[in-house]
Amino acid sequence: MQRPDLGDGQHDGVAITPNTARKIACDAQIIPAVLGGHSEVLDLGRSTRTWTRAQRRALRLEDRGCRWPGCQAPLHRCRIHHEQHWVQDHGPTDKTNGIHLCPFHHWTVHHTRWRIHKDIHNQVTVWKEEPGTQTHAA
Repeated sequence: MQRPDLGDGQHDGVAITPNTARKIACDAQIIPAVLGGHSEVLDLGRSTRTWTRAQRRALRLEDRGCRWPGCQAPLHRCRIHHEQHWVQDHGPTDKTNGIHLCPFHHWTVHHTRWRIHKDIHNQVTVWKEEPGTQTHAA
């Protein structure tokens, strides 16, 4: 008799739950990937710090230049910034964690208390952290 909580997955010939399959994949450092059109990977989690061609293309369509409010730097001068810092904050290399910034504003976010956030509706907010606040600036 098949248990309803078990899927079609097997490990060494034994049926396993989806949760067990996820744990095995995690232990093996196999990550889930969110795919865009043409099966292009858009979200990679923490497997790599660098952005894929598909991620860069998707972010170029969203951002169209430096996203710092009032900045008019064109896209070709910008780099993608990890909103959640990849090293200090363990931020993922996912499309939702990327935002184009010109060199000046990228430096500003990393070396001052200014921060930037792009929400799920692609709206950008900037603010200055208070002294003594935990930051990811390096």
